[in-house]
Amino acid sequence: MVLIFTSFHLTTWTKLIIDFLIIGAGVSGLSCAIALRRAGHRVVVVEREKEIGQSDVGRGVRLPPNLSKILYRWNLKSEVSAFAAKSKQIQIYRLDTGDCLGDHYWDDEVLRETQGEFLFGHLADLRKMMYAVAVRLATTAVSVDPERRAVTLGSGETLTADVVIGADGAFGLVRPMLLNEQGIQEATKPTIATVPKALVEKDPQSKHFYEHEVISVFSFFGNNRSAISHPTGGLPCFTFTLYRPYDEYESTPPEGMRAALPQSNFKTGSIQQYAMGLEDGAVLPKLFSHLATDSQITDFLYAFQELRQPRAQTVLTSETGVIHYMGMPNGLDQEARDQAMQAKHKAGGYLFSGDDESAEWAEIKTVFGYDAEDEADNWWVTWGRLKARSL
Repeated sequence: MVLIFTSFHLTTWTKLIIDFLIIGAGVSGLSCAIALRRAGHRVVVVEREKEIGQSDVGRGVRLPPNLSKILYRWNLKSEVSAFAAKSKQIQIYRLDTGDCLGDHYWDDEVLRETQGEFLFGHLADLRKMMYAVAVRLATTAVSVDPERRAVTLGSGETLTADVVIGADGAFGLVRPMLLNEQGIQEATKPTIATVPKALVEKDPQSKHFYEHEVISVFSFFGNNRSAISHPTGGLPCFTFTLYRPYDEYESTPPEGMRAALPQSNFKTGSIQQYAMGLEDGAVLPKLFSHLATDSQITDFLYAFQELRQPRAQTVLTSETGVIHYMGMPNGLDQEARDQAMQAKHKAGGYLFSGDDESAEWAEIKTVFGYDAEDEADNWWVTWGRLKARSL
């Protein structure tokens, strides 16, 4: 068992300092720990990996503005810039023909709306950058007692805290204890392949990805399938996210795909996967920065649920809609979509602009422009402060 302590700039807000025990040092767990430390609370994170990022090698991720704005607000912009590449453009093509449907530059207008930036990076680099808290590595939690707020480790040791946070993922220890869920059936299955830059540049059909003047994300619309590709910051690699019907292939990518993408690391994910985790990790500490009495602990946990459940549903609906829009079956609707996009492109216009009332622009404002910490502040001003005064 390894116990590591590292320093982090603390911004003490809370009146009552309590102990938090977080299971899992993923993006959600680490962001929650960072923000809780900033608020002045005592935090310990339990992680079963022996080294942060050990299981994330080769996993490229997209970091949308609703994620980057929070890290920037935590004075981590220089640390983020050290490993992440900034996206300047999105280009959209037909998957089957390669015909260009349009493009869009992320200009100052988008930055004003979202208050963040579109970034590409490696998950391992993101987690290592966020590793600025006390983490007990190579430590596996085997059971949790919610009533006692106690966690038993694989070594037999028991840790207690005022609040225990389960940040060990959908298939971790904590979630099944709280929710009686059945297996989630998905209509579309994403597969992510991260390919070294040298291999991309050798291929005549993909080398143009690195020939553009600005860093771009490439989106391909197909018949019941789609793809997104982009470079990553840090180690020079290119990430391909492939969406196709869930039941078309077996659970693992076909051998033909493995042969075409050698030395690739296949994972699953979405553009908002880590952004949602970081938002979760930012909201809870924002609420607990106002802690003054033990009686508020339960109120703040319910407030977290009240804030995050609708947001999660909104993002899920949006992400699902985007995937279906990109993989629209061939037909009249698909032809109308393509023709409208190509007409706008030929006219010299961007696909998503501020004066456009399209669903795409609405998504940018609703999903990317969302500020999780502001929403937590609004809850405190509207409800939390009133109840605190009554106490």
